[in-house]
Amino acid sequence: MKNIYYAFSLASLSIVIFAYLLWTNAGYVNDDTYITLRYARHLMEGKGLVWNPGEPVEGYTSFLTTLLIAMLGKLGCDLLFAARLINLSSFVILTWYLIYFLKQQNARHENNALAIVLPMVFALGSLSFAVWIWGGLEAPFFALGTAVCAGTFLGLREDNSSGSCKYWLTGLGLGILPLIRPDGLIFTFITFGFAAYLAYQARCQGQRNWQRWIHFNWAMLVLPALHIGGRWWFYGELMPNTVRVKAVDVPPGLIFAGINYFIQWCLRPPFLPLVAIMGAGLAWFKGAKRLPILYLSLCIITYALMVIRVGGEFMPRHRLLIPLMPLCGILSFYGFVHYLKNAEAAKKYLIIILTSALLGMQILVSSHKVDPAAFLGTIVGKHINCSWPPGSVIALNTAGSTPYFAPDYVYIDMLGLNNRYIAQRRVSKKRLGAQFWPGHAKGDGQYVLNQQPDYIIIGSAEGIPVKRISLDPDKLLHSHNALFLSDLELLENPEFRRQYIEQTEYINVEQDPNRFAYFQTRDGRLSFTYFKRRDAQP
Repeated sequence: MKNIYYAFSLASLSIVIFAYLLWTNAGYVNDDTYITLRYARHLMEGKGLVWNPGEPVEGYTSFLTTLLIAMLGKLGCDLLFAARLINLSSFVILTWYLIYFLKQQNARHENNALAIVLPMVFALGSLSFAVWIWGGLEAPFFALGTAVCAGTFLGLREDNSSGSCKYWLTGLGLGILPLIRPDGLIFTFITFGFAAYLAYQARCQGQRNWQRWIHFNWAMLVLPALHIGGRWWFYGELMPNTVRVKAVDVPPGLIFAGINYFIQWCLRPPFLPLVAIMGAGLAWFKGAKRLPILYLSLCIITYALMVIRVGGEFMPRHRLLIPLMPLCGILSFYGFVHYLKNAEAAKKYLIIILTSALLGMQILVSSHKVDPAAFLGTIVGKHINCSWPPGSVIALNTAGSTPYFAPDYVYIDMLGLNNRYIAQRRVSKKRLGAQFWPGHAKGDGQYVLNQQPDYIIIGSAEGIPVKRISLDPDKLLHSHNALFLSDLELLENPEFRRQYIEQTEYINVEQDPNRFAYFQTRDGRLSFTYFKRRDAQP
């Protein structure tokens, strides 16, 4: 194989850089991870795939990840460790699969080792993977799914010897993708469309085996259909509650946040989308096969438009776009293999230096510590678990860590991610700065008050004292405080102040080694503010 030395040099440098990124971000965990872990724990305990026992609502983002975490939990694994293990395993398998797929594609050209390593380095050497392997949510697992879906389809397209049975089994396997994330249906439908085109093309050419693509398509729809049917049977909904909260009946204007989100991804090292665009353009003008370029481009563009439509996300390192990274890598491969065909040694050294520099630029980005909501919510949850009467009803916005570490309580998710009623509310305009954060636009103060919770935590995990809140409309709209719609509507309701009394407690955190990283805990204690119903159990 050509260019082994160059490929080995680049791979070695990239591994060192990525290992450093992994090490510096090893402490990161996101608060939403604990939402999935609470569902998994209830499933392990026989209470069903629910956030509150007896209240079926689909507030997790990955059905298959939640099941796998519960299975590992049953085997004795810590649930957070299980989530990270799934992500790390997915990354390792993704690395192996890209080597396997690109090696197959490369064999049709000139067996150029550097053409394999370059797209892998750009696709997998990103800080995004280093953060979200530890973060706990399913982004690396979903990236594995999108890569296998695209690679398997493109490989099957060039296989003229297999019978219908292989196509059935392959289609059935690719149907798993929407079970990893609901938006995996985007890739399923695009693959379905291209397979239907190949069936039509084969039939027009008089090929006798054109029906195998029809078998592939029908098989690919089996698991998604069963999953949607199961959702309807258990939750009474065809649409996940998470989708309804983030994308349905939300105020206009999120698309501008989504455009900004996508542009930031394009302009951050290692500039993978720009590399993919250049690779695709070079391959197209060099006469490469059109279908793989069109298929990958349509997958990337369609999914990116969906992300833009929902406003992107407030979580770090572009989690929603991680599933596109292996696809961008594969797309860039078709350009690299043509560019490196007759490249001189000086150009290859220059490519290695520039690529290593782009990856190394990520080291300059500060490492990601534990999500503040997760860190503070964990402290609050442990305090509640020791101090408040079990079975109390608590309304809050931090739906992950606090409920996870205080499991023996009933919760009202005031942002609606785990509450069907709030998720179905139509919100026509923004009143708060926090409503510009995707997934944080909804709320319903009157509904929360009608439920008569024993405790209400306004704002962020540790609560916000009323004296720090201004109800001036202009200040609220431009505020960056974690004050949400349910909070505002409660504070505007005179009945809330008659029924609830504000209380503040100070939680000792002097023994926590991470307390210096957060201004709320630097003095060795956390000020925890909440509202208690006046007639609630003491």
